[in-house]
Amino acid sequence: MVGPTTMLEFCYLLALVVIQPYVASSSRAITSLPLNDVNIVIVTDVHSWVAGHSLDHEPYLNVDYGTLLSFFETLQHSAAAKNKDLFFVNNGDILHGTGLSLQPDRLTPILERMPFSALNLGNHELYTDETLIMMRDKGFIDHWNGNYLTSNTVWKDSRLPIGHRFTYLQAVHGGRHRNILVFGFLYNFENACSLATVERVEDVVQQQWFIDVLQVKNRYRNRNKKASARVSATSTVSSISKSIMNSLTNTGNNTNNATSYSTAEPVASPRTSSTRSRSDPVIYQHYEAVVVLAHMGYDHSLIRVIQSAIRAITGNDDLPIQIIAGDSHVRGFKTLDPRSTVVEAGRFLDTIGFVSFPLPPGTPQRADQVVNATLNNALSTLAPLEAPPIGATTTPEPQGFHHVFLDANKK
Repeated sequence: MVGPTTMLEFCYLLALVVIQPYVASSSRAITSLPLNDVNIVIVTDVHSWVAGHSLDHEPYLNVDYGTLLSFFETLQHSAAAKNKDLFFVNNGDILHGTGLSLQPDRLTPILERMPFSALNLGNHELYTDETLIMMRDKGFIDHWNGNYLTSNTVWKDSRLPIGHRFTYLQAVHGGRHRNILVFGFLYNFENACSLATVERVEDVVQQQWFIDVLQVKNRYRNRNKKASARVSATSTVSSISKSIMNSLTNTGNNTNNATSYSTAEPVASPRTSSTRSRSDPVIYQHYEAVVVLAHMGYDHSLIRVIQSAIRAITGNDDLPIQIIAGDSHVRGFKTLDPRSTVVEAGRFLDTIGFVSFPLPPGTPQRADQVVNATLNNALSTLAPLEAPPIGATTTPEPQGFHHVFLDANKK
């Protein structure tokens, strides 16, 4: 008789075999996805629905992780042919949905087969000590080589981050290597297990490590002004954070609603930080865009706190900031300013999200916005759906920024 682990691996491999005709028939060029310098495929709040949905009850949602993997690899090949970079992110809440959640150690080997560039920690990973111990001791956190992100979630005893505070992804196409700085935040979750502490987002954006990693360019160019820049940044962020939170309090809003590590050249006289869960230091590096994996709703008040803090600390209104939201299980999009947006891509593997944006100083290529499509059409024409299963916003996007919501349907 086939054991649980063997059976899961068998089902995974079977899915890969079954979808090969689908992949072969979709090998034509992907002409309608709005590719730009940076392109990101997104899943969030999958809640262990890695095998897709029931053919009896939800036949429309027939994509599993095998289909998703083949879609990503096909799109990756097409993007590389166009000299574009493609990344793949998971925005947390991998647990608590199907029977696989009863034994998380049976689920994580499947996730480890996916080529995620970065992952975020969701609140459902924090409900029990046993889950965190399993993720640590069985190597799930370490498997991602520094790209499992916990910018504001720490071990209660050591106060060190459970994963890593931040990481860099490297865009290697387009003639030169350019870094993308990536954070992974969780909303102000107050019900974590006894081993973990979730630090308040509005406090973390004022911490020195956060300011330091964002001010790399300023230190490199104005090393004699480091101290004054730090004081100014801390004061500005604190003022912005208090202003936003006070305005939300006055209006009655609750702030608790709810692939590889870069090897680019370090900055001159690099600073280090003990923000990793090990003792080895982090070297701060130059970057040309910021991506924030934010496990909170796309319209959550803390989204604006993070985005405003990044703007205040960097003092750079042209820096691209792409925030990827989650937790509230909807499709949503907002423009935050002319160079930053926030996107949330559904739940339970019903939606595959896609975002793209240009890196400076390139001139963005305008493409027709495509808001909703089936996964199969994503490999052909991406015809928009007249009535998507989940409401999607159509807020105008900044030039060069694009988002697409793909229905998890391969027909």
